[in-house]
Amino acid sequence: MKRLAALGLLMLLSASLAGTAAVGRAATATHTHPRKSLSVLLYVSGSLGDLGFFDSAHAGVERAAKDLGATVKAVQNPDTTQWKTQVLALAGSHKYDLIIFDASTWDSDAAAVIKRYPHQRFINFDDNTFATSPNVSSIIYKQNEGSFLAGALAAMVADDSKLPYVSHKRVLGMVGGMNIQVINDFKVGYVQGAHTVDPRMVVRVTYIGGSGSNDTWNNKQAGARLAASLYDQGAAVVYQVAGGSGLGVLDEAKIKNRYAIGVDSNQDNFAPGHVIGSVVKRVDNSLFDLIKLDMQGKLKGAHVYYYGLQNHGVALTRDAETRAIIPASMYDRLDALAAAVAKGKIKVQSTF
Repeated sequence: MKRLAALGLLMLLSASLAGTAAVGRAATATHTHPRKSLSVLLYVSGSLGDLGFFDSAHAGVERAAKDLGATVKAVQNPDTTQWKTQVLALAGSHKYDLIIFDASTWDSDAAAVIKRYPHQRFINFDDNTFATSPNVSSIIYKQNEGSFLAGALAAMVADDSKLPYVSHKRVLGMVGGMNIQVINDFKVGYVQGAHTVDPRMVVRVTYIGGSGSNDTWNNKQAGARLAASLYDQGAAVVYQVAGGSGLGVLDEAKIKNRYAIGVDSNQDNFAPGHVIGSVVKRVDNSLFDLIKLDMQGKLKGAHVYYYGLQNHGVALTRDAETRAIIPASMYDRLDALAAAVAKGKIKVQSTF
């Protein structure tokens, strides 16, 4: 997410590495000797301050600096035309043991960087395009699982005529940032969750589009405009999967007297009484975990690390703000669905 608080006690638990799996050819460690120090670069292909995806990533590397003694630097750049040149220069400086980025919106340019510097270690989070590259460790978040819970809860809310801000129609909405694989992974989980609760539920999805820069991910006006259209079409709940742009969705939920779902970080207090939960990717935990593995000499290249409900890598918020809206009976039903997903009894669809 993207640009995208747990069920019960899952909210603040650190993600474990259980459930990881190798992809492609046999995974090989990028280095095998523990390090006392590590120089880490987080490249933000956008802007910090999104109160979500990138801020969570930044929190993870900052924690690595504090707890592990890593030397970290964050470089942010919302200009898509500069990403390839800038990262080539940063990698070419040979100052960083580990470079972390999210290549989901600039795969072709990232490929040039990875090929140019085969001995540079990279972490590519929220994307598995380079899953077989020996110098790349990939992270995939099972946002489809968190979104499944969001869709299930949204359908319960839409069907409950006793709640004050429902539309009394079987309609839900979603505003995505771009029509790309990772955003559509949110979508398929959300739709499946809604239909698990109510097969008659209509789910309408729209995208902000744009260049993949601030016009996509930090465009509150566009988020609000698209949300208003979905609410006008009868949506009781709109799920925002559009980074900073999605804050406009939350604003519009309050204006239209409807409900919304946040993403990436806990956004439940942005429109109190109107946000029924937030789907959280624990980007911070995952990056901290992989930096720690690298310092231990255990980080694997050509390997994908998966974070989902089973190992607390994704979650749906539950706090005082949401409990003021959601009755306990809905949470009981949601808990049962979450347990079924975590145990593999419900297989959530995915675009990955």
